Amino acid sequence: MEGKFLDSPFTQNITLYDGLDRIDLETSLDWKGRKEIRLVLCYPIGLRDSHLTYEVPFGCVEYGKEHPGWVKIHPSIRGVRNWIEVWNEELGVTLATQVIPNDFKDRTDNPLSGFMIQPILLRTVFSCGDRDLYFTQEGTYKFRFALRSHDGPIQPDQSARFGWEHNNPLIPLVIENKERKGLLPESMSFCQMTPPNVIMSSLKRSENGRGIILRCYETRGEQATGKIETFRPVKEAFLTNIIEEDQRKLPVYENATEFPIEGYSIETFRLLFRHFENEVTRQD
Repeated sequence: MEGKFLDSPFTQNITLYDGLDRIDLETSLDWKGRKEIRLVLCYPIGLRDSHLTYEVPFGCVEYGKEHPGWVKIHPSIRGVRNWIEVWNEELGVTLATQVIPNDFKDRTDNPLSGFMIQPILLRTVFSCGDRDLYFTQEGTYKFRFALRSHDGPIQPDQSARFGWEHNNPLIPLVIENKERKGLLPESMSFCQMTPPNVIMSSLKRSENGRGIILRCYETRGEQATGKIETFRPVKEAFLTNIIEEDQRKLPVYENATEFPIEGYSIETFRLLFRHFENEVTRQD
């Protein structure tokens, strides 16, 4: 779909999938710039007796119940990470989003009874009280969203995975090297984490080069036993602190390790792998 907002052309692509329960939504905007404008997308979710929950760093909160009374916050605008869900006891609708500021108040002349999800795409303001210096934000922008629905009340673990997968898509890269035979299969999973309410948020080489660092968090607010399974045998596994200092050794079962994790907590691990017999590698 193509159109114009004021004098700025935009294109909206809606992608439906055969056999995949999601709708991808992409908006491209050639913004010409204008003063005193707040540009939003509107997603009206007409659920009666509904609640709205959204992700914050390493957790989620329900709209209207975020802070004690002594904390002053904006009446309807919130900062969001990855996903927003409108739900009641019968149905939930999740929006995966790359946009952080969102307004949830329906500001139309005939407001809906339910929530209106409104990602704030642009806001043009003047600088530091000087109305002669405006940031009108000219440029070409692209905004990506995705929608899914499910039966029953909110499913925070599924919503968290949906949001993370949307905002961290896999980027395939094919490298052909005819001089050296590869050791890995054409298809494989590097790492798998269970149960579904434990989300892996980081996977990287350690700062000192000793093994791989993996970070995860729990999404339901419930205590759980996490399990990390990898594509190759694990030699040693350690629970570390945030600056990657080993705290204690974890039990290892061939290519897996298990660990306890508290509700909404964040944990960091170091994994050291056993080398394949025919693999040439540098020792740490």
